Amino acid sequence: MCDALWLRVESWRRAYAGTAILCVAALTGLCCVAVLIGVAFCGWDALRAILAPRLLRFLIESPLVVIVTFVTSSSRYIDQRTTGKTLCWIRRQLFLAAKAALLLVLAFLLSVDLCLPLFQLVPITSEILQTLVFAFCAISGLMWAFRDQDHRCKHCLCALSMPAQVGRPSHNLLEWTGTRHACRFGHGVLSVPEMVSSWRQHNHWVEYQIGESAYRVI
Repeated sequence: MCDALWLRVESWRRAYAGTAILCVAALTGLCCVAVLIGVAFCGWDALRAILAPRLLRFLIESPLVVIVTFVTSSSRYIDQRTTGKTLCWIRRQLFLAAKAALLLVLAFLLSVDLCLPLFQLVPITSEILQTLVFAFCAISGLMWAFRDQDHRCKHCLCALSMPAQVGRPSHNLLEWTGTRHACRFGHGVLSVPEMVSSWRQHNHWVEYQIGESAYRVI
């Protein structure tokens, strides 16, 4: 029974580890945990009364936070290249949008949970503190989302693995040096330069044509 249970769990781990479904499910679970923390602290009715007047401000602040994060993030972590397949591009953008939305909701819920003890004692100070905590958590989460998006396979959206160091750091100005990450399903390889230079400012994605000896540089 123990061996059978381990085999079943291991098959699930191999199938879902690093996938986009697992990432979205994990963020959704964290949002539910944040809601449960608020309910356990003050009750469902009191939590709804606290969240209701702050939802409009959340809807106004969220686009501003997204714009600021997108502008200030390094272009090295922004997916500026496409595979030439419209369906894959749409899937990547939908996944990034879902991930960003869940991170914004999670940042909002965490900021409310952290300031729950202060809403009754110091209302004005707690409002300012809640806004600052939300901005910090949201910007940090969105920066992670951009970085995570860039380090995923452009075809299947699975997290890249098997990092390998390529090149010599002492020859950084004369030849390419950095880290290469491969898709575990063989869809392609991502080359991340060790330092940003004028001739290598972005990560370099090479997608392999499955079933063919040639590959396409993206």
